[in-house]
Amino acid sequence: MKHTKPIDRIILHCTATPAGREVRHDDLRRWHVDERGWSHIGYHTLVTLAGECIPCRPEQYQGAHTRGQNNGSIGIAYAGGLSPRTNKAVDTRTDAQRAGIERAFDAATLQYGALHEDGSKRLLIFGHRDFANKACPSFDTHAEYGDVWAVYP
Repeated sequence: MKHTKPIDRIILHCTATPAGREVRHDDLRRWHVDERGWSHIGYHTLVTLAGECIPCRPEQYQGAHTRGQNNGSIGIAYAGGLSPRTNKAVDTRTDAQRAGIERAFDAATLQYGALHEDGSKRLLIFGHRDFANKACPSFDTHAEYGDVWAVYP
């Protein structure tokens, strides 16, 4: 289903996998399509351990990543989010993933962000946990990124 509202926000997720475990496009396809029966991967972009931004669901289509928030949002997930020993939520992002997440934010904001008087484009930033009783993405997105992501094209 295509977005019927303008894209005004990015929602960041983790894959809820142990630190150091790589997640690839095929893994998401198996989990979301084969095992859950969804029509496509729920996220628009996956950020690998090496910081590579892998396109998943085409951005013109609503994601299946955050109940009640998919219309008008871009879903980005990074591989990880769990402690390797205890499976507890923990920020497992590598430096490369931090940079990859910011590249994904920049790309989405340049494409969809609202233009402001200062010449910047902006999108709202949320973590999955802002909309669900979950730890995902295993850190406080507002403390790290603020409430708005801005780029100056």
